[in-house]
Amino acid sequence: MGDPMPDAPETLQAAVARDLAGLATLEPADAGRVVVLWLDAGLTEADAIAATTQVGVSVTPLSRFYGEPRAAATGVRRDGLVLG
Repeated sequence: MGDPMPDAPETLQAAVARDLAGLATLEPADAGRVVVLWLDAGLTEADAIAATTQVGVSVTPLSRFYGEPRAAATGVRRDGLVLG
């Protein structure tokens, strides 16, 4: 059985480049369909989730996966969305 959506990664990459240039960067998955959309230029997860909800798209905030003790200790925490 073949992939039902073989062009999906390229289509998503093109859409992000076209519609979100300067606002977000797509990090392609090494395997599977899950990708990370890193938010840039002051765009917050809350803003992005509100926008996607308005058009009926469900996403997961990357912050859900941060371990707060580690993030606090390292100072590393970047907003993003998990897609897929």
